Amino acid sequence: MRARVSLCHAIAAITRTVRTTLLLVAVVLVSAASAQDYRYWDIDGPTPGAGGPTPSGTWSGITTTWSTSAAGDVTTEAWVSGATPGEGSHAFFSAGSDATGEFTVTIDGTNYGSGLTVNQGTVILSGSGFFGIGSGTVTIRPGATLGLTNQLRVTQTVGGLAVIDGGTLMQTNPGNAGSLWNANADGILLTSNGGTVNYSIGNNVTIYQGTFLGEGGTTFNGGAQTLTKTGTSELRVQGPARPTTRPRSSRCSEACIGSGAAPTPPGSSPRKRASGRSPTTSRPMPSRSTAERSA
Repeated sequence: MRARVSLCHAIAAITRTVRTTLLLVAVVLVSAASAQDYRYWDIDGPTPGAGGPTPSGTWSGITTTWSTSAAGDVTTEAWVSGATPGEGSHAFFSAGSDATGEFTVTIDGTNYGSGLTVNQGTVILSGSGFFGIGSGTVTIRPGATLGLTNQLRVTQTVGGLAVIDGGTLMQTNPGNAGSLWNANADGILLTSNGGTVNYSIGNNVTIYQGTFLGEGGTTFNGGAQTLTKTGTSELRVQGPARPTTRPRSSRCSEACIGSGAAPTPPGSSPRKRASGRSPTTSRPMPSRSTAERSA
């Protein structure tokens, strides 16, 4: 009887030890995740804020345009890249709350980090360099805009996402038939706040060969997580372009994306595009498109 009691006590002690160990491991993991290293765009040194409404500047390993303070009230430093894409700091635009206008950030050379967030303002990434984040995430917050002069300004690999959380992804590449976003990543994800894709370069076309993620409808029927296309130029979706969830609304044909036509009613055939030129009005686009073929 004593042997059985002692065995029970021993098992109970081991169980408590295992639970304590697992709890400590969980605390360490949560602490590591919450302590992600952020760098905040800031061109005016220790002066609070990012440097005004339009703090344009250069992003490199030399120019001191990054702050370790969210308020932007400490001495700034140059970008320190991680060893590989996906490693290193998370780039946050911007420090303080004053960078509300449109400004250009010129990327110089190769820069690595773990992610990118545009919290406010319109940030145009230009230059000849790039920011490699591997499987990291790009987030565009409500009312903010991320503009790219080329989709290679930000590179991702499998596992990476572009999260449009009520903001706008704007492509300004002057070349025709260029890519909207890096198709090597897992896709463009819309949150419940919806989002916008903007392209307005004459009669040019920008192409997205990736996947739109999320469930929703169009601006035509007020579906949640709506993706809206704005600008005078054409967006073509081809390649995978398939969501991981089933949409609750009617789907939009390829013609909707290029011409601004209304969503195709269920059971009917999509109308052919009247011309290759898009109107100047904004055009709704669903988060799930059936335009999986080349136009």
